[in-house]
Amino acid sequence: YAIQRNDPTMPATCTLQARDVDKNIVGEIEDEITPGRASFERTTSIPTRSAAATALVARCRVK
Repeated sequence: YAIQRNDPTMPATCTLQARDVDKNIVGEIEDEITPGRASFERTTSIPTRSAAATALVARCRVK
């Protein structure tokens, strides 16, 4: 997923969700983003309890 933030000196936390074909949440993690670049792309694995059909960023917030 892509990260773009106004203040790259601030850490952030993003909630990532994996969903099955019926849109049920089958996995969820909190991904910690350390201070650094203002924008970049990131690849993160989400452990799931069953097969996921898609994943999404539910929200990101500055810590």
